[in-house]
Amino acid sequence: MGSKRSQNTARRAYWSSMLECAPRRFVTPTAPRALMRRLAMRFRGMLKSKSVGKLGVWLKDAQKSGL
Repeated sequence: MGSKRSQNTARRAYWSSMLECAPRRFVTPTAPRALMRRLAMRFRGMLKSKSVGKLGVWLKDAQKSGL
């Protein structure tokens, strides 16, 4: 495995490429990249912590976001 810094750089490159490949409807003024990333990071956090109870709130927030 590489250093923590190289892993972080690889992670950023991955997410950056994912955002660049996103359909245009995901990067409109009403659904900015920051919102999409925030939802993705919250979802990732739920998976890592196995917080199934928070899924309902996340789903409502994602639905309200218009993504």
